[in-house]
Amino acid sequence: MLCKHHSSPILFGDYYQSPKAVTKMKIRGNPSVSLYVQPHTEQAQIVAYLYDMNVLGTAKLITHGVYTLPKAEAGEVIKLDIEMATTAYDVPQGHRVVLALDTQYPQYKKPTSRAYYIDIEYGNGRESELAIPFTR
Repeated sequence: MLCKHHSSPILFGDYYQSPKAVTKMKIRGNPSVSLYVQPHTEQAQIVAYLYDMNVLGTAKLITHGVYTLPKAEAGEVIKLDIEMATTAYDVPQGHRVVLALDTQYPQYKKPTSRAYYIDIEYGNGRESELAIPFTR
């Protein structure tokens, strides 16, 4: 279960963190996130990052995924399923898993040179879900 740490809309980023892991979590496979978003431009991009955060608050990138909307309808709420890159990573006991969302990543070309933001929709059957394949 991830706890919301900042509020929407996404302009510079948003993140959620889990409680501390009670045992080591061995992530194996492709984590994914499903969310309902409302872009406010016709072209937008959302990047999902999965981090391992230690007790001091320092985070290491585990994996990431990106979803680009080349022709969105501004103001329309849509469901996105973002699959992250395959990974094999061990989250130590006492660490947290953090899901960070942003609208750009230097490795990927931005869909537009204009500034844009995206609202993440909650409630009314529009709940986000993070799936992490793991073993203990």
